[in-house]
Amino acid sequence: MTQPPIETDLATAVIALYHAPLEEFISRRDALAKQMRAEKRPNETALVKALRKPSRMAWTLDGIVHEDPASLERLAAAIDQAQTGADLRAALETVKESVRAVAAVGARVATRAGHPIEPNALAAAVHAIIGEASAFAEFRAGRLVDVPHGGGLDLLTALPVVPPSAGTSSSPRVATVAAIETEKVDPRVELAASARAELRDAEKLLAERRKQSEHAAMSLRTATAKFDSAEHALAQARLELETRRDDVERTRRDAESAAANLEDAERALADARARAEELA
Repeated sequence: MTQPPIETDLATAVIALYHAPLEEFISRRDALAKQMRAEKRPNETALVKALRKPSRMAWTLDGIVHEDPASLERLAAAIDQAQTGADLRAALETVKESVRAVAAVGARVATRAGHPIEPNALAAAVHAIIGEASAFAEFRAGRLVDVPHGGGLDLLTALPVVPPSAGTSSSPRVATVAAIETEKVDPRVELAASARAELRDAEKLLAERRKQSEHAAMSLRTATAKFDSAEHALAQARLELETRRDDVERTRRDAESAAANLEDAERALADARARAEELA
């Protein structure tokens, strides 16, 4: 779904909104809408309220505009070259390299945000985006909300191929296409298959990472339960230790008192013996 157009005087605020932490999007958007309403700007208020919170993947890709905008421009230039260049195979390879470079930047953004995403998954998302003009435009503007489902793979098969002429031609593009036709190898099909393979690999990797995450979460719950049990046992042991320490202290005092009483009794006995001896 395409986002509503942004007025020029709101562009900076909206860019900041999509660049801010994803968890703050709703509160920041509502605050901006409230500001527009307070300034009696009903059109801008409605526009801001219509802005949708991006998915985690889309938010990560939006961050590339701020992280490395040049990588997006190189991707756009590679796509233009693939649509108009003479060497289609080389141009599409350049598109793939540019996609991987953009994905690497996105991986840095995701890692810094504390939600790492595999570069292969990001590359698959970029492939999906470049097949839809509106999605790619929002991507370049840093306002992407959702990643299209598989649309980008069509880019590799939708590029026009100029058929070879009956006669000879000095045009490098016609010569290249003629050679490809002669060899019965269409680089668009080959590279589309490669992109689909990358997408399957990314999905498989994502499933593995999800399984690992679930296993780690289960291990964490088990370890937490054991820790809580050990902590409870330690608290009980400390309580028992304090009780035993009190018992020992009480016994020590009783022993000291008994020893003092014994000394008193021994002195009394000695005094009695002394008096008995005097009377004898």
